[in-house]
Amino acid sequence: MRFAAVHKTCSHLMVATSLTALFMTGELNPVVLYLVIISVAASWFWQPPRIDPKSYTMIWNSMTVVILLKTVIDIVAGDSVIISAIYFIVFLGLNKLFNRVSSMDYLQLYVLSLLQMISATVLSTDLAYGLLFLVYIIFSTWTLIVFHLKREIESNALVKFADSESAQEVQTQRLLNSKRLVGGRFL
Repeated sequence: MRFAAVHKTCSHLMVATSLTALFMTGELNPVVLYLVIISVAASWFWQPPRIDPKSYTMIWNSMTVVILLKTVIDIVAGDSVIISAIYFIVFLGLNKLFNRVSSMDYLQLYVLSLLQMISATVLSTDLAYGLLFLVYIIFSTWTLIVFHLKREIESNALVKFADSESAQEVQTQRLLNSKRLVGGRFL
């Protein structure tokens, strides 16, 4: 598998595991579960060059403000602070899945995934959560290792392997599309 595909797969597995742990608690709306599953699947295909995420920035920012206002209104109306905050965190995670362009976006996605896992810890009393936590630890370790390699490739390849600006991009993309960097044995 190409390095970029391994990175994307590990990132999605990490997020999917934290969302699964969160929804296994039974505290969240099943309709939201189905919408989140569809959104996570759609986010797999939502990336450059197929779609330019920057052209949707205003829409995502507007939806974020609306969801934040709904969260505040729910809390003021007496709904559970934890549940309302979890819905907001889930939305932010979906937002980052659809808007992953730079390394900082991926890093924010990983932090949101950790917050989802922490939220599941607060709500869960089931033994199955322990198994999901173990799976999450494995996926997050893979993801962070591959993420670190990706950042190092992007920063060091530009300096070491190319002289001109256009050649730097080609070299970085060639490395990220390599099938030899990371494989099943490495993971």
